[in-house]
Amino acid sequence: MRRARAAGRAARLVGGLGGPARAELATYAYSEETLPITLSDGRHVDAVSYVMRRDHSQYVGQLGISEQARIIARAVGGRGPNADYLFNTTRHLAQIGVADPVLDLLAREVRALIEPGG
Repeated sequence: MRRARAAGRAARLVGGLGGPARAELATYAYSEETLPITLSDGRHVDAVSYVMRRDHSQYVGQLGISEQARIIARAVGGRGPNADYLFNTTRHLAQIGVADPVLDLLAREVRALIEPGG
């Protein structure tokens, strides 16, 4: 019985990935991969991750932060402004204790472009 309950929780979790998975994979710019991670308590687990395909036409890894910020500041998709997505991401990462200085810098630059007086 214990194994069945655990399997049920896992199935609900995987089933819950449908929305984000569809959003991230809609243009085939990302590949869904299961990658090994280390948790803060030292355990090693596998995590579903979305990894940008560098061979995709939407990959722009060569752009500098300022150019990325200019694009994000004015980009709007089917789910709203790209800036909102960026700000929500950086806020959530901070809430869970994940530091991403480059993403934080990008968010600051975007905010300076879109806020009055910025």
